[in-house]
Amino acid sequence: MSLKYRPEIDGLRAIAVMAVLIYHADVLLNGKNILSGGFIGVDIFFVISGYLISMILLREFHQKSFSLKSFYIRRIRRILPVLFTVMIVSLPFAWFLMMPQEARSFAGSILSSLGFVSNIWFWQEDSYWAVNAKLKPFLHTWSLSVEEQFYIFYPFILLLLLKFLPHYTTAVMGLGFVTSLALAQYASLHYPVPSFFLLPTRGWELLGGALLAQIEFQKGYRPSIAFLDRWMPKLAIVLIGASLFWFNPLVPHPSLFTLAPVLASMMLIWFCKRDEIVTRILCAPAFVGIGLISYGLYIWHYPIFAFAHMMMPAPTLTDKLIWIVLSLALATATYFLIERPARNFKAISTPALLTGLVAAFVLISSVTGYAYLHNGLWGRFNAAQVTYMGLNDRQAQPYATYVVAAYDKHRGLAFPDRAGQKRLLIIGDSYSQDIFNVLSEGGFSRDMNIVTHYIPARCHNVPATAPYQEHIAPADIIECRKTLRVGDAALTPLIKAADIIVVTSSWTDVTTPFLPSLYKEITNLTDAPVILFGRKSLHGISAPEVYSIQDIDSIRSLTKAVPKDGNALLARDLMAGTKGYIDLYQIICGDKGTCPVTTAEGHIISHDGAHLTRHGTIFIADLLRHDKGFMKLWQSAVAP
Repeated sequence: MSLKYRPEIDGLRAIAVMAVLIYHADVLLNGKNILSGGFIGVDIFFVISGYLISMILLREFHQKSFSLKSFYIRRIRRILPVLFTVMIVSLPFAWFLMMPQEARSFAGSILSSLGFVSNIWFWQEDSYWAVNAKLKPFLHTWSLSVEEQFYIFYPFILLLLLKFLPHYTTAVMGLGFVTSLALAQYASLHYPVPSFFLLPTRGWELLGGALLAQIEFQKGYRPSIAFLDRWMPKLAIVLIGASLFWFNPLVPHPSLFTLAPVLASMMLIWFCKRDEIVTRILCAPAFVGIGLISYGLYIWHYPIFAFAHMMMPAPTLTDKLIWIVLSLALATATYFLIERPARNFKAISTPALLTGLVAAFVLISSVTGYAYLHNGLWGRFNAAQVTYMGLNDRQAQPYATYVVAAYDKHRGLAFPDRAGQKRLLIIGDSYSQDIFNVLSEGGFSRDMNIVTHYIPARCHNVPATAPYQEHIAPADIIECRKTLRVGDAALTPLIKAADIIVVTSSWTDVTTPFLPSLYKEITNLTDAPVILFGRKSLHGISAPEVYSIQDIDSIRSLTKAVPKDGNALLARDLMAGTKGYIDLYQIICGDKGTCPVTTAEGHIISHDGAHLTRHGTIFIADLLRHDKGFMKLWQSAVAP
């Protein structure tokens, strides 16, 4: 059978890629993403890819013209020229805009993308200390890695099935579809992060398209039933639309829920027929045009959005629309100048293309490999700038390591038996790790028996009775169910055993309203002094800012005005008159919200505006030592 061009599939591609773009642009309506389920565009792509690639493979197997070399050459021509182009264009932006930690993460993601294992890279990245997802230019390549991993094994398996089990090929594909779906359903509930990123739980989406191709190839055509041909495309569009607007990051995915957009995509591929209204819409020039540039559009958009976010952390709707338009423009140019010529064997010979791709590979891997091995410094900072960033002293250890190292040694659910020592319990997320360091570096907790209890920010430090679970993403459900919080019976003995209790977190929109009830819950459990630190909010430095530093003298006691922290101000109002509340934001930044960036010696206080360097902890400890309210509270708490 011949493989005819089907413009409606390009129209479906257009829906998929525009859904992803709008979702990633985070276009808001009443504070919510207008396409909260736009990420299902990737699932639609998987179905389309499984169908089209399988049709090609089945035709070549049947004609006895299949060649692995030819298959992979076509994949190389399809994937690498555009991908390498976007990577090369991204390098100078990363060089100029990224701080060392971000640059190292970027370099690692590029290297993993070159090997089509970026899905494994992003799965393994530390979910808390990793760079914000919006600032990872090649995060979207995880889906490309899933596809390419699938196509490493799939042709071999299909060839073996067609050769040795031709009458069972469809059944085996169906079994693979069901098995992978069942694994996805189980893993999304128990191991959500690997379930999202890895091939075994995504393979069923590709196999869905492959099944259609196998059935169509067996029959030589797509069977037609007038009633189904008329109504199934309409139902499919409704299902896709419902998924785009109803799905959100709290819905387990991929899972049985994902069957809706996957089956809808399969229905459109199967039932769309000429002159049917949905087919005519999908075949409209605008849809087909976007579908044709969809690969380039997908590859371009995320780096554009990520680097734009670095330059404008609070983009407007107009900014986001400009990003989308720029993505469309670059994808169009790439399609005509790179993608189409690269796929044309007559326009560019395979040896010439491979020579260019090898050169590009060497360039990209050399630059990013150097950046990765040199901790993202990339040779771009002078001695004063390295000192400013705190990378030439104890801070030379990874930034996160300083914050968590000592704190983690004290984590537990019981105090060691040390007679004569005050028992200090510190509860909270990474902000409590900062406070631990402040109390330690400042000498406040010297000779104390300390236990720390960590509650990840993503799990929310609120009373156990609070309705926090509705705010937890599926990827964090397992971890958060195991997290003990105030009010859980297993944590209560530790609270009652403490002589002093310190609580602090990165009080968020979810947790800030619960501060009074959290404080009350703890004080109801113990007569020990309770000190609750409010949220701190500092100035996060950027690479362009670092480049402007010429010498240490120019940055001594540098300050920056930061936007008023709404949650810090709300906490101040909610906790007004509470004896144990310390308004850390007020102590550090004052009434005007002008926050220090460096110490008097010129050492950076915080890289990210949230967590403290060692110099920052010493600086904050000194501020607390000179704050009458805190010192009165602390001295009262530690008094015999």
